[in-house]
Amino acid sequence: MTHGAVHAMHLLASLYLSASSSVVFEEPGYPLARQIFTLTGAQIHLCEVDEHGLRTEQLPRGEPNVDLAYVTPSHQFPMGGRLSLARRRDLIAWATQASCVIVEDDYDGEFRYDVAPLAPLASLAPHTVVYCGTFSKTMFPGLRLGFAVAPRPIVEAMAALRATAEYAPSTPLQRALTFFLREGHYARHVHRMRRKYAQRRRVVAEVLDGLRAPAALLGLDSGLSVCLRLSSPCARALSAAARSRGVLIPTLDTYRSRPSDEDATLVCGYAASSPEALERGLHLVFS
Repeated sequence: MTHGAVHAMHLLASLYLSASSSVVFEEPGYPLARQIFTLTGAQIHLCEVDEHGLRTEQLPRGEPNVDLAYVTPSHQFPMGGRLSLARRRDLIAWATQASCVIVEDDYDGEFRYDVAPLAPLASLAPHTVVYCGTFSKTMFPGLRLGFAVAPRPIVEAMAALRATAEYAPSTPLQRALTFFLREGHYARHVHRMRRKYAQRRRVVAEVLDGLRAPAALLGLDSGLSVCLRLSSPCARALSAAARSRGVLIPTLDTYRSRPSDEDATLVCGYAASSPEALERGLHLVFS
């Protein structure tokens, strides 16, 4: 048990990475995870993503000291793609050959719409994958409980480091969460929230369609956000204008290591806003 997925990454970074290491990372990707790995001095090898997730043809071949590969296969953040089965197999084959540990962050994997769940990478290659997740997204941020599922030697090393460097998550909270899971309350809660988020996702699509906004929607299948790919590279101007009117809709460049001068994509989170607030915000951006 961890304080969340980020806590698991801190432990893994301490165990596996140094200034001579290299980490495969999605581009664009989760900035906090990238920061954790960068702080160790490790080199970040960026692989672009598309609607099918990490582009595995960009994985480093024949390079030494590639110790970790960080991926969000259930819902790539922030693009929203789901890693295809063919690419999952490619990634596992590459990691096995390179003796590299895959860090699988199940980012928003509980929230999917109109699509079947995908089996975790860990189920395909339990020998080389550390499967990390958090309950802070599905329940509430202050809970600070998460998990890491991995081969026993990795779990034991993470537990030993946690015991010497910091404290374990609250035992009463762990017991309460165990009861919540065992009695089926958690599954019912996620099902209820999935319906609410599906409604908000539908509002985003319908409002943009009604406004005839010059934007194609990406990443609708899962997660708590959607990308709006604009027909012209005006994302920064739109984002800045929206912020001045009290609407936060960042550009995709916010999540890139290498910003592009031709940024034409916005990232619209819809989980925290009511349907009415979403409609008002999108009208402010695109009217």
